[in-house]
Amino acid sequence: MKRTFLCAVVLFVLALATPWPAAADSLRVDPLTDGLSLAGGVAAAGLSELLGRVPPPWGGLGGPDIGSVNGLDRAALFSYSHGLDLASTILQYSTLAAPVVFALVLDPGDFITMGIIYGQAISYAFAVKNVLKYLLPRYRPYVYNGGAPGVDSTEDDQSFPSGHATVVFAAATAGVTIYAMMFPGSPWFVPFTIASYGMAVLTASFRVASGMHFVTDVVAGAALGSAFGYLVPLLHRQRPSEGSVTGLSLETTGPEVLIRYRY
Repeated sequence: MKRTFLCAVVLFVLALATPWPAAADSLRVDPLTDGLSLAGGVAAAGLSELLGRVPPPWGGLGGPDIGSVNGLDRAALFSYSHGLDLASTILQYSTLAAPVVFALVLDPGDFITMGIIYGQAISYAFAVKNVLKYLLPRYRPYVYNGGAPGVDSTEDDQSFPSGHATVVFAAATAGVTIYAMMFPGSPWFVPFTIASYGMAVLTASFRVASGMHFVTDVVAGAALGSAFGYLVPLLHRQRPSEGSVTGLSLETTGPEVLIRYRY
């Protein structure tokens, strides 16, 4: 457990070291393109779940061989724990719901904009991690430690990358990045960041301690999720000098939502 705790500390420090963007006047979404993008991301996330039923293109993995596991992952290889598995799933959904606190401080229009951007980041990250699981099958740690009663056997080779880590780090990073843009200088930014990443890191650590994932699985998932959570909001960032952007756009002004076309 000491190694798992060390992994958690490293993930937490790296998360807080992310170069957060400076203040932006607003976040901009296009009602047509971003609406289609969000719908496409949600559809891709749903369809990617079906990949687990399709044989991998490279053939089967063969029998599990502990000798093929690298030294770092062997050092933190745990037997299956249903309690920690369940706890990590509860934490995952709690982390996803954390940005809902924005509803308490945002105007309705701003919350819609944030929701579209947040949804894009999560859905893209979710779909990509499922594709990687399909293309890069890997036995879970519990396979080498007596199995996991109650876990579907189709999950046995779905270790890399960690889906829980991908989703929670995408959620935490998107939430914190949006917060940094919309509320520059807020005294609540540091507490919100610590809480968001604290839950994400704890979720990833529980995935290792529960025997569901190796350390490298959660590190890869954290990197993947953080990339989407950071880059997607940046693509919607609008500076004051960008006010002359042409095209159809969805803008927020207080409680109002405006659809504007600039030419």
